[in-house]
Amino acid sequence: MVSKYGKDFQVPQDFPSVLKAFTREVLRCQPEDIYEFGANYFTDLYDTVAAEAGGARRWTAAELEAFLKRLFDEADADGSGELSRREFKQLMREADLGLSAHDIGVIMAQADVNNDGKISYAEFVPVAVELVQSIEARAALEQRSQEAVDSASEYLRTGMTEEELRAIITDVFQKADTDGSGHLSLEEFGQCLKEADIGLTRTEINSLMMTVDEDKDGTVSYEEFAPLCFELLQKIMEEEMFRKPTSERAAHLADLFAQQVASGAGTLSQQQLRRALVAADLGLTNIQLATILAEVDELPVDQIDKFATVCATLIAEMETPEKVRMRAEALSQIELVHGVPQSEISAILVGEMLAYDPKQAGLIGQSQLREALTKSRLDLSKKEVNALLAAINTDDSGLVAYAPLCEYAGKLLAHMATEKAFY
Repeated sequence: MVSKYGKDFQVPQDFPSVLKAFTREVLRCQPEDIYEFGANYFTDLYDTVAAEAGGARRWTAAELEAFLKRLFDEADADGSGELSRREFKQLMREADLGLSAHDIGVIMAQADVNNDGKISYAEFVPVAVELVQSIEARAALEQRSQEAVDSASEYLRTGMTEEELRAIITDVFQKADTDGSGHLSLEEFGQCLKEADIGLTRTEINSLMMTVDEDKDGTVSYEEFAPLCFELLQKIMEEEMFRKPTSERAAHLADLFAQQVASGAGTLSQQQLRRALVAADLGLTNIQLATILAEVDELPVDQIDKFATVCATLIAEMETPEKVRMRAEALSQIELVHGVPQSEISAILVGEMLAYDPKQAGLIGQSQLREALTKSRLDLSKKEVNALLAAINTDDSGLVAYAPLCEYAGKLLAHMATEKAFY
């Protein structure tokens, strides 16, 4: 006859070493009551392990199911296989699983399938196991995310330091403050933030505008805002970070790319892709946009979904706090770009552009710009050329004012150099 207790159990991998350590302590201490000694020993061991793990017990599904079954059986005095709501609440409190009153309510709502006010073991255990494990996983993820955010606290999501942010904000604020009053209207302030190229979404800009106008007078003072801007932006960006899964973001980008396809066209230009990324409102700086678009100069329409996934993956990598910190630190170490100081890049490129601009009008065509960059003595890679071209905004004339791009090039190329360590 087969016993119902004849079930095979898998011995945990560490059990022999745990048992050996316990045996050694028994021989050393020679306790009068080995059962009491064992209970105290393993309680202390559990408390130590739990403390090292952050104070939280991590259950496997099998362990949790067995634990809940034992608690249920102890509470089920009449052996009916059911508990009243009051008995169930008491059981969940005694279980000490770190569940809030809301969590317990969720379990009750889902486990009372018949809506008869009673909870059966068969209904309760699967729901409880799933919820407890999801709470543990969420807590672990939040802890890792917060640790990563803390490690990158010197930087904004875009890798910008407080000093760099203040310099940019000061510049755009002063340009917008035409009367020199030190104040901007909310509308002017919003436009100022959009032009600052610090990687803000519309939601972040709106949140910032509501935060800084505390007295509701419709104006923003630079003296009041400047000391707080980094902390405010960091908090807002952290709240927005990681809100959209990569797969969902990729699908959204694919839709926006598809909207840019002209009737009958077989490819998307880099500028069309740029417009779609800007429309996605992802809070990307101009450098981040250029880095993403460095992957392609034009895109076949049948590759839209694939490229959207590439973009979403790159953006997710850019948002990771630890990598924000690593990029910023790597960028601060770069002194030479293609063998020359970053500060000299602009003069080199301007000199090379003049060969395509004999009248020194400051404008050349896009094809000429590409040719000049490709032939530059800086020996730029195809990705670097693509990135520089992606950093410009073109109008219907097709002409490009190259001086601002040349001035910007050193910073962008230095950033591209750091990306080699990540992609």
